[in-house]
Amino acid sequence: MKVKVPGAESSTGVKPVDFTLPKGDYVLEFAVATPKESANSPCMVHTFPAVVIDGPEDEKTGKTTQGRKYFHRIIQLLPEHDSYRDGDTRAADEIKDLCDAAGVDLDEDGYDPEDFAGKRVKVTLGLRQGKDQNGEARMENTIRQVKDDEGHVHLFLSDDGRPTGPAKKASPKSSSSKRR
Repeated sequence: MKVKVPGAESSTGVKPVDFTLPKGDYVLEFAVATPKESANSPCMVHTFPAVVIDGPEDEKTGKTTQGRKYFHRIIQLLPEHDSYRDGDTRAADEIKDLCDAAGVDLDEDGYDPEDFAGKRVKVTLGLRQGKDQNGEARMENTIRQVKDDEGHVHLFLSDDGRPTGPAKKASPKSSSSKRR
């Protein structure tokens, strides 16, 4: 026996849900961090779950962002990874800056994931192009800036996740261009 489903004739199925937060300044309260080795490749995935304590209104929905969840992930390649490069400290730098802003100790032995629980940090969130678990393109949030209680910026990343800093100076013209 068939069961009647009103609206089924025009249904296209479940639509993807956009869980991104709008760009802007937030106060996040972190929970216990969860670092673990990836099952897919030789890397550590450091996940820092948080809840929005204060943030802008979501223009898409007209609702508050307070209480929304945010997960910040930092992927750190291990020496066994094909793309690992000695001296590339970008992931470690990002972890250090997040630890500094949250007041979590990081030393040669690492950090204690439980020390993040209850820590509040001021951040600026941006959006970048990412991929879902199936490799499909999707927009995702990223922390662009992290500030401590005194307002010192500990981290600044562009929307593509690359560190930014002072603009590089143009190199001087070579002496071979001089007239003879």
